[in-house]
Amino acid sequence: MKKLFKKRAWILALGFLLVMAVSPVSYAGGIRVSPVAFCLQNADIGKELDLGVDLIITNNTSEEQVFMIRSLKPSQAKRKWLKGYSEIPDASWFYFPEDKIKIEPNGEGKLRMHLKIPDEEKYLNQHWMVYVEVTPEAKKGQMFKIGIKPNYMIETKVNADVKERSYGILGLAPSTSKAQNIIPGRRKKASFKIYNNDNIAHTYTISSYIPKSSSAKQDIRGTPGYEWVKNANWVKPAKRKIKLNAGGTKTVRLNVLVPKYARCGDEGWESIVMIEPDEGLSGFVRVLIEPKK
Repeated sequence: MKKLFKKRAWILALGFLLVMAVSPVSYAGGIRVSPVAFCLQNADIGKELDLGVDLIITNNTSEEQVFMIRSLKPSQAKRKWLKGYSEIPDASWFYFPEDKIKIEPNGEGKLRMHLKIPDEEKYLNQHWMVYVEVTPEAKKGQMFKIGIKPNYMIETKVNADVKERSYGILGLAPSTSKAQNIIPGRRKKASFKIYNNDNIAHTYTISSYIPKSSSAKQDIRGTPGYEWVKNANWVKPAKRKIKLNAGGTKTVRLNVLVPKYARCGDEGWESIVMIEPDEGLSGFVRVLIEPKK
């Protein structure tokens, strides 16, 4: 299978942001699928969302084919997936109007993507991954056929004032922390909470991270309008390790210091703070740094 990740584009629609590669395509066994990946940010809960994007399937064979489409949790598709994202709780929340489509020889078909997350506060501040399996239907006498599994990142609406514990064994809130009215050369504070929703204690390692810009490897995508910080040291956790007992909660303090002569071309800078437990999946918080106008 060949995957291409190129320059990203972004769409603002219905209150959410869709950050995706331009013409990302995945190939396998005479099938072509697009988009192969995107990041949906600020997705609302409790609403049926038309994402405004079609799953495009191209049949590059000389025969008419029926393609089966189903959404999967990451663990149903791969052993490992993009660090920082957890599994969508129910893959059926990401859905299409039909679960199969017939496509003529050397033709293409489209199915609109939809999302509906239950209206429960615990589903705010989430970073999830979902896979979609596209497989040609085997004809009589044929063995199973190879499918393609594009993946999509779903980030739900940010809310710092949630009263319910954030969903997941590792819960984080807010999922985006802002440091506003930044004056280069002057220190600023930001913060977020960690929830240990497991039934055992965990030690968490907290570090700043700048996603790689390589077009050949998938990584966390930036927020439209912000550029990555030039140095991970611009955002430092006050404590690099935190231990939480089962059911515990802790506020993580961040020190934000932009160099005196730093300049940004748009809304501001962005950094990723990665939270890695001693066991289990990692999570992350976006830190948006907005200079004083």
